[in-house]
Amino acid sequence: MIYTYDGWYNLIYFGEEVREPERNIARSMIGSVILVIAIYVLVNLALLYVLPLSEIAGQKLAVGAAANAIFGDYGGKIIAALATVSMLSTVNANNLIAPRILFAMSRDRLFSERAVKVNRGGTPTVTLFVSTLAAVLFILFSQKLEKVFAVLAFFFVINYGITFLSVFVLRRREPDTKRPFRAWGYPWTTGLVLLGSIAFLIGAFMDDPHDGIYVLILLAASYPAFLLLRLIHGKAEK
Repeated sequence: MIYTYDGWYNLIYFGEEVREPERNIARSMIGSVILVIAIYVLVNLALLYVLPLSEIAGQKLAVGAAANAIFGDYGGKIIAALATVSMLSTVNANNLIAPRILFAMSRDRLFSERAVKVNRGGTPTVTLFVSTLAAVLFILFSQKLEKVFAVLAFFFVINYGITFLSVFVLRRREPDTKRPFRAWGYPWTTGLVLLGSIAFLIGAFMDDPHDGIYVLILLAASYPAFLLLRLIHGKAEK
């Protein structure tokens, strides 16, 4: 479920590169959610048109069964090709996003100062290398690819929760800050999705405590690393 919708907010990582961000970022996020919902509803309607519900029930990959009904033995290959194309776009998006997180951290003195350098095209090459290396190592040292997906799902929702919580914090700390757009229905809508994120994390942890503990260990280790980086940069400034 997380991988179905995740990505709707990713334009924020390119905020400086977006024309009229005060207008287009909100439109992009809202439009992305609506578009994904529309695509999945249409796909499900197509499945029901091709196969009766009794044949869809119990299928591990309903779209694969529908493809086999339409294309015969070539159905599996067609679905595999479509999945590969969609994965390539996802990999490309992640390779664009992850370096910009480290790039922003570097400008805030939370990562190496050398990482603020960009090439002529504006690509943060140092953080691109670091993030790609980290992703490769994470995959190599993970026992199964499914474990990688499960662990990342935890982090995605934790990121959601922190983002929703930050809306409350910033509204309180900086009430007079200029805001091009506001969260509709605040504080009720923001609080509702925050509670939903917390409920998801609790349910996911109960269902998969092994990966949940692994995520908690990584999060616990990240805080001392943050303090260490801040200490190093503090001494460098002096």
